[in-house]
Amino acid sequence: MFNIRLSGELGHWLCTILLSEMFIWWGTKGSNINLAIVTIDRYLLIVHPAFSKRWVRPWVIYSACALSWFVAILFITPMVFLSADVVDGICSVYQFRDYVADMAMFITNMMVFYVNVLAICIFGYWRILLVIRRQARVMASHSAAGPSNASQAQSHRIQSNVKTMILVSALYVISFLPLIIYRVLVVAGIMSYTYHLMIAAFTQSCA
Repeated sequence: MFNIRLSGELGHWLCTILLSEMFIWWGTKGSNINLAIVTIDRYLLIVHPAFSKRWVRPWVIYSACALSWFVAILFITPMVFLSADVVDGICSVYQFRDYVADMAMFITNMMVFYVNVLAICIFGYWRILLVIRRQARVMASHSAAGPSNASQAQSHRIQSNVKTMILVSALYVISFLPLIIYRVLVVAGIMSYTYHLMIAAFTQSCA
């Protein structure tokens, strides 16, 4: 909103705490981890129901929620404090002067918050869809004996839930992929850094 020229200790802390968008990235990275956790929860609930019923207690759910925030804060905060710098009154952050450190940060960020989450979503929902298809065939074979309305309602609810999560996961892949490609081009020195493509990535967090 304002073109602030930063200077002194106050300018450095304003750059580090506020202009770095650290709190926004806590939520964004936390939502990425949360997407993987929800996928694992749905996978256990449908593919391994006995294990899920025995081990997925409320305290496990609460711990998983805390974990998504903990991982995001643990990853983003040191990165901000180590890279934030004020150069000629302008805040510079997420860009290390050392090329090796910059490359290591980029690869770690991509692997943890994109590749791993994508792999979990693909594997989890692929197995879930196989189980749902098998259950649908079993229910169809018993339809002559008179299907249970309760089981049908539960099956429809599970399928609707899975479809919603698949759409959210697909939105995650689509919205973050241009940003990942763009960052590869930035690291390779082909393009300069800008924030325009982050708008598409933020739509997934809202979803």
